[in-house]
Amino acid sequence: MNDRNWMLNPSAIRSAKECIQLVKKELGVKLLLSHPEFIQMLHEYVELTESQELNTAYGKLVSFAGAGNVIKSLKSKEATIVEFKANGTDAAPSEQETTTPSDDEMVTYGNKQFPRWREGKEFSGLYRGQPNYT
Repeated sequence: MNDRNWMLNPSAIRSAKECIQLVKKELGVKLLLSHPEFIQMLHEYVELTESQELNTAYGKLVSFAGAGNVIKSLKSKEATIVEFKANGTDAAPSEQETTTPSDDEMVTYGNKQFPRWREGKEFSGLYRGQPNYT
């Protein structure tokens, strides 16, 4: 939002702080007045909660900020939304080769040989002198 002159009005600041406290109480989110997209985020939270208290406090804040400025900031945010589309395929996914662990694979760890696999788990090191498999 380019025009932040409303922040010079103490009543507007009180209204903004009331909105911040209501958002924190209802959603557990700490919203900062210094955030560059404060109005947009607050607008999203108002739509999300559908709280009458928050809606009233937001209405007061919009009256100080000017509805035109709020609408401009919301439109600029909508313009940045990008739609992603995935391209479908007719082919079934190919089966990849599954590697089975070889029982004769050995791992050297501290001058000792240990089997790389045990009971489907891979050797991950020693714990108190015993081989550890995860």
